[in-house]
Amino acid sequence: MIPQRLRPDNFTPPERTPWGGRSIVGRLKVGLRLDVDPEVPVGESWEVSTEPSFPSVLDSGERLVDAVAADLAGWLGTDVAAEHGGSPLLVKVIDAAEHLSVQVHPAEDHRLLAEGETGKTEAWIVLGAAPGARIYLGFREGVDARQVEACLTSGGALSALMNEVFVREGEVYLIRPGLAHALGAGTTVLEPQRVRPHRRSITYRYWDWNRGYDERGRVADGGTPRPLHVAEALAATSWRGPQGEALVATARREPVALPSGGRLVRWRLLDEPELWAERWEGTGAAPLPRLGTLMALVCLDGAVEIAWDGGTLALAAGQSAVVPAGAGGVRASLDDAHLALCCVPPTPAPGPRARV
Repeated sequence: MIPQRLRPDNFTPPERTPWGGRSIVGRLKVGLRLDVDPEVPVGESWEVSTEPSFPSVLDSGERLVDAVAADLAGWLGTDVAAEHGGSPLLVKVIDAAEHLSVQVHPAEDHRLLAEGETGKTEAWIVLGAAPGARIYLGFREGVDARQVEACLTSGGALSALMNEVFVREGEVYLIRPGLAHALGAGTTVLEPQRVRPHRRSITYRYWDWNRGYDERGRVADGGTPRPLHVAEALAATSWRGPQGEALVATARREPVALPSGGRLVRWRLLDEPELWAERWEGTGAAPLPRLGTLMALVCLDGAVEIAWDGGTLALAAGQSAVVPAGAGGVRASLDDAHLALCCVPPTPAPGPRARV
């Protein structure tokens, strides 16, 4: 099994992301010369996906979900294949030119979910942040479900009850199920997610900034509001545990510098039961960690070469690749580049986890 590159244009329709900007096509993927109207905003690029809504396609033309299904153990490793029966990894790039709705994700097996639906855990790896850019994470100290419901019923601003967090490039936040959240205007993030395979991932919207939209999905005075799911959002929210700044602290992850040589710098961004991620930057080469499952690679800048016994694969800025569990001895060589690496790790056996 060998690494494979993915098509770089798995964009969701603009009417689905009326808050989208132009950084994905106009900056991240500008060198790929994609056939996309530069005036049309692109809010989401599903870089690595086997989710039914927007599955990724390999350079060969085969859908990633079909390739994985043909050899589950080879792609995912025996442990993840046995546990999930498909790839639980979804990786997006999100560009928010305007505030996203305030929303919450249910747990993967929440009672509200219908057959064929899944909740999820996700993370925000901040790739870009305009001056003053912010996110909204959970509710302030003392805010309860009744106050949130009253605010929404009266047409108030839910953001006033939330923790407002100013962000910078390089910051990382883990968004577990039950945490109310919203990306603010001027943020671009890499968003790895853990979902249940073969199911449509579900988001419940609390509030959408009292906006209306025309028939093309554009913000318009007097337009139709997007559907909200207030009862479901309230039911899916975790009301126990920390609030305020303590809650924000539980979501923030501090990147950890890893041993590396020369001009190549490696950072561990996530090392959670649900998600693992690193960011490499600079110039140099190193073997990919062998975590026993499918790994997603996203070239964020510069040029990257993926090499293994018998072949190489080039990635330019804005291109992504998948490395099967069965691919051995894979190395990444960076040339003044930034590379993100993501996976959903196998459920660890009891005792400390080893990372190679």
